[in-house]
Amino acid sequence: MLPCTQCGNTVVVDDGQSYVRCFNCNQMAYAANNQLVPYLRLSPQIDLTEAGATMRRWFASEAAPAGLQGVAMMGQPKAYDFMFWSFSGGNVGFDRQVMVPAVSTVLRELYGLSVPSHFINPDAAIEVEEEAVVPTVGRERAMAQAGVSGGENVQAWLVRVPLYEFPYQFNGRAFRVIVDGLAGQCLVDRFPRKPVSTWLVFLLLGMAAFGIEGWILWGNGIGLALVYLLTAVPALLMTWLVMKRRREDRGDG
Repeated sequence: MLPCTQCGNTVVVDDGQSYVRCFNCNQMAYAANNQLVPYLRLSPQIDLTEAGATMRRWFASEAAPAGLQGVAMMGQPKAYDFMFWSFSGGNVGFDRQVMVPAVSTVLRELYGLSVPSHFINPDAAIEVEEEAVVPTVGRERAMAQAGVSGGENVQAWLVRVPLYEFPYQFNGRAFRVIVDGLAGQCLVDRFPRKPVSTWLVFLLLGMAAFGIEGWILWGNGIGLALVYLLTAVPALLMTWLVMKRRREDRGDG
């Protein structure tokens, strides 16, 4: 038996039971490690149309390559819920909720999601039926991933967050933009790179600097070596970045 996280009433948890409901206040909770964590399915605060407008604003922003909005081939958008651990208090404060996926996922853009705390509202949540999905990421591990600390001062929730996913293709490669259905944030992890022309200009300028330095310091071996050393490090780094970006644009990396 454990106390309800909402009203304090005693809740009976059977062996092997992952989710329980308080018969006094109807709050659903997740049971693990002899603790109850409140479990909510959060209501969408924006609809698919509004999420699409957020996605288009990202397409038109400086973060996206120029012309992406007019060239990308859009796929069929979809809406779904995703399970997160949500934390407030401790070193992150109570104004925001820091979220970490509660189940393993390849969607890297979902890591680091954060929303204002007023979105975690039990009174506005959708009624949750019996849940078949259980977290594969434990609470302590999720806290470590989010950098959350503070012991008993940390408030933890298990929540299902509404998401909208917009797939698209650009130069024959598949990408996606995910918009969270609470605060309307655009979550992007992998997307087409901007052209590398700017990087090439810096690379050419570095090569020109090598030539000028050699002409000025010709005959001064030690001075030439020191100046070349100082110039070589950023030039080699710039070369590596240009080559890396070109491989990514071709889909090799």
